[in-house]
Amino acid sequence: MANKYEKITVRPVTYVLIGAVLVAVLLIILLLSGTFRSSKDKIYYAYKNNTTQAESTLSRDHAYKKISLAKAEELIDSGENILLFIGTPQCIHCVNHIGTFNEYFNEAVVEGETATASSFFKGTIYYVELKVIGEAFSLPNLGDFLLKYKVEQTEEQTTHRLLAFSEGKLIEEYKNSQTTPASIRNNTQYFYRQVITQLKAN
Repeated sequence: MANKYEKITVRPVTYVLIGAVLVAVLLIILLLSGTFRSSKDKIYYAYKNNTTQAESTLSRDHAYKKISLAKAEELIDSGENILLFIGTPQCIHCVNHIGTFNEYFNEAVVEGETATASSFFKGTIYYVELKVIGEAFSLPNLGDFLLKYKVEQTEEQTTHRLLAFSEGKLIEEYKNSQTTPASIRNNTQYFYRQVITQLKAN
């Protein structure tokens, strides 16, 4: 008769199977949470799943690269041509603009010219993401940053800033008081035309 108190032995294969199941579950959780998404995908999904009522037109294959404000300052001060977008997916104006900024970045907008803004900025729009501070979208030292580079500061436009820098100086700033799709397209094209014209003249 078998001893009912006989020790049960667990085979090593059982441990391997349990471990494999736990690893699989963990990987599924990480994939669903977006942990393994690329930096580009994180920006894309942040704007696609934004908390505003606007629908982003940003393509998944966009030109944005997220950096810190300090890194942006370092790049600008290096003298390179830098295109910088300051915004947040929590801002309806940023959501409305980000796709159009990217679209015309890669298009020839100067009549009779084939040059695109992308060719002057190494195919990259640097992106600094704002945070909610109090009741506003901002970042520590943002005011000092804007002051340093003589960026116009108004109550109307605290977000969706598209700024072009060359040789350490601001050369063009996107401005648009209207937010209709047609207005955004027209003003974006105008912005890039101005940028390209100035950079070609240098």
